[in-house]
Amino acid sequence: MSKYRIKSISSNFTVRSLINNKSRYSLEDFEKKVPQVVNRYGGKGKSFEDYREPIYYIATETGCTVFADLFGGAGTIALLAASLIDNNNSQIFDSIIFNDLDVGLYCIFSSLQDEDDTEDMIDNILKMEYSRYFFNKTRNIMKALNTLKLNAKKPIETDDEALLEIIELIKEKKLTHKELIDKLENNNQLKAYIAACEYIRSVTSFNGAGETYRDHSNKYYEKDRTRLIIRGCENFRKAVPFIRQADFKVYSVSALDILKQAAIEKEQGKNSNILYFLDPPYYHPTRGRNAKKIYDFELSNEDHRIMIDSLKKIDNWILCGYDIDDADNPYKELESVPGVERIDLGEKELYSRIIETEHRNNEIIWVKKTIS
Repeated sequence: MSKYRIKSISSNFTVRSLINNKSRYSLEDFEKKVPQVVNRYGGKGKSFEDYREPIYYIATETGCTVFADLFGGAGTIALLAASLIDNNNSQIFDSIIFNDLDVGLYCIFSSLQDEDDTEDMIDNILKMEYSRYFFNKTRNIMKALNTLKLNAKKPIETDDEALLEIIELIKEKKLTHKELIDKLENNNQLKAYIAACEYIRSVTSFNGAGETYRDHSNKYYEKDRTRLIIRGCENFRKAVPFIRQADFKVYSVSALDILKQAAIEKEQGKNSNILYFLDPPYYHPTRGRNAKKIYDFELSNEDHRIMIDSLKKIDNWILCGYDIDDADNPYKELESVPGVERIDLGEKELYSRIIETEHRNNEIIWVKKTIS
């Protein structure tokens, strides 16, 4: 039995009970009821309001019934999409797709699909604590799983036999990302443990690459640091009804491959009912000087161009990015594509805690829906 007490969530806790038969609800309501379940750089936890209207508009105008967040990250936007209902009190989307190459995020949202797996994840979290030791331990595990490489200076500590087997395969260079995800798909207990590791790494580190321990010892008493962990566990339970309300699917594949396949199917004349949401690692020239290496899974400038080329060929998508006066910026090309609308969200503060620096830029979303 854990020494910590977590608030339980009523079985009557549903999306509709939260939004009170309204087609939309306020930012305050969302922050209170569906907190961001994990910290991520650019996680949209404070700015989701900017994306709700475009999502609602495209879905209702085009009849899209599937929402696919291809760079899922903190999951804030996927949870938002799962919660939206129309004026007839019906859910906008029949199915939600959360996709992210990050192994920890895949494990967190996979575990949240099942109440028992969620409780296993929470139990694992509560066996850990906010400390430099657990930060180092969980960081080393997550770096090995995400990079499929071992660092001799950052040894892996674990007694989990299934995880040790995976680490040995990584050591022998006999494991691909797909093979790793296939192994995890069939082992819910291991997914719950890795999910707990990812959460502890996230909450004990600065956002971004998660390489630096966030030492609260000078600011917080031990009970306050513990409270950060407890709050996260409560947030997981609050997120479960939103995930269960929709047909929530979790994947860990290349977003570029998904888009390429969508473009091929469009050229073949196949109709799609999917609304794609893309919040990729930002185009490199738009980043602050000291914010160049903040993602475990990067997109090169060429990858951004490949993504843009695919988006030109398909309909019904929302793309997030930042403005820059650069002749080679592939995002500029979208503005000449029929049906694409550019929406300026204004100047935003880009803040990467890992490096303690600020950079301001104009945030943009590009939107395209089916042209009748």
